[in-house]
Amino acid sequence: MTNWQWAFSLTLGVLLWVAAKRKYKHANYGRLYGSNWLVACLILPWWAVVILYCCAQFCWPRIPESADHLEFLDLAMARADLPKGPVMPMALCVIEGMFERNKFFALVKSRVGAIKRMNQTLRKHRESFFWERCVVHLDQHISVSRLSSGSKSELEALLSRIRSKPTDFSKPLWEIHVIENINLVECGFSSSRGSPPVSGWAFSLRCHHCVADGIAFASILVSMMTDKPDTGLEVKEAAHWATEMANRIANKISSGNALKLFLASFFAFWRQGMTPADPDGIFRPALPNITGECRVAWCDLGTLDDYKATAHALNASFNSLILSCICCALQEQYPNKTAMPPSIHMAVSPNMRLPTANSLIVGNQFGTVALKLPLGSGSAEEVLKTVHRNFDHKKVMSELISGTVIWKIVGFLPRCVLPSLHKTISTKASLAYASIPGPAKQMYVLGNPVRAVIGLNPTVGYVSSTFAVTSFSNHVWISFAADTATVVDPHNVTGAVARNLDYFKQLAGKT
Repeated sequence: MTNWQWAFSLTLGVLLWVAAKRKYKHANYGRLYGSNWLVACLILPWWAVVILYCCAQFCWPRIPESADHLEFLDLAMARADLPKGPVMPMALCVIEGMFERNKFFALVKSRVGAIKRMNQTLRKHRESFFWERCVVHLDQHISVSRLSSGSKSELEALLSRIRSKPTDFSKPLWEIHVIENINLVECGFSSSRGSPPVSGWAFSLRCHHCVADGIAFASILVSMMTDKPDTGLEVKEAAHWATEMANRIANKISSGNALKLFLASFFAFWRQGMTPADPDGIFRPALPNITGECRVAWCDLGTLDDYKATAHALNASFNSLILSCICCALQEQYPNKTAMPPSIHMAVSPNMRLPTANSLIVGNQFGTVALKLPLGSGSAEEVLKTVHRNFDHKKVMSELISGTVIWKIVGFLPRCVLPSLHKTISTKASLAYASIPGPAKQMYVLGNPVRAVIGLNPTVGYVSSTFAVTSFSNHVWISFAADTATVVDPHNVTGAVARNLDYFKQLAGKT
């Protein structure tokens, strides 16, 4: 706990003491402590905590003055990390040409090394954490492996092992895995410039969620790229993307509706707390059965322009269309339709970050809402209408703010209550979803064109089945990662999403 949290506890203890003394001002101390349950249950524990804190100031080491404290949202992500659920977002960047080791190491040193948070390690202090600067050794953060056949199945198996690795807190919380000898044609990373080279390489950036959320993670990734085919190593700022939801919240607050939004968020907080838990099923195994090892799969959803045109023709948004495709795909995974629940919840975490002059950003600024997916709906058109209605910004706005408050409470509470709290929060959703935007123009790494960027959403708590949608260089990719304890095949899920998107494209052409 930070100093101001202890000061709050001290102040509350003094106020309770004064209130009890005024009420029982004629009682002696023995009667006051012996017969009043208010003093026994509230005042004495607070003062016990204060005394222990004063003793700890002399017995425990203090945080270095050069260290940086974590924000509550960053602290919640650090505490959410589990041995079988590392909270480390990941992205695969596929590139044409040959891998040049010296140039790539120089690129990482100049770009990633310029970010302060990537040169700090996470240290524990009592009930909290803090950032401490350290020396970064690139050999400990960058590993190089080579595929034997270059096939998609071999690449997926390697990425599954990388994503399943537990977090190493002894060094700065990021790592890069370089993968050589990728068959671009067989893996589906075709080029729009005619006949692409058959062989290429890729690197996967893996960074802890307490360092960067989705938007910040994208800005770190893009900082390693250029928008021109040159090999210069000069540091260039990454583009910054603010979601429409963050702008709407800012406009609502600036327009004088802050009180109304606060009240709606207050009731949404209790509504989310009272949401019944999702039953264990094919997408979320029982907690004791989670292995911590995952399987990943991805597929190409086409160009971003076609996707936006389909969503516009169906009067839907980007996220509501893809969530409808996911919902229809999930329906197909139930072999026995009678065992399919009428609905399940998906944890959706849109960006809450407002535009800023600093384009290279770190930290977390997001909200979370448990979106209801109507598995019991009949046709795909009904699913789209229901999902679009459930994901309407007027309804979701207050729940996003309350979701942010819930995560900040996780960062505030003592560690002793976190295991049960993580289990309670994890039961509210069966799956997780993240959308990672990127620049629409062609990007380059060391002068070579980037063929694809595929994001992989991390496991948060005990929600082990996750979707990630990445739009990059005017192309949309979707990935699905699931624990090996789940009975569904990730390839069947991503393939079903692509088929349902094709159906919606056909439906949009008829409207």
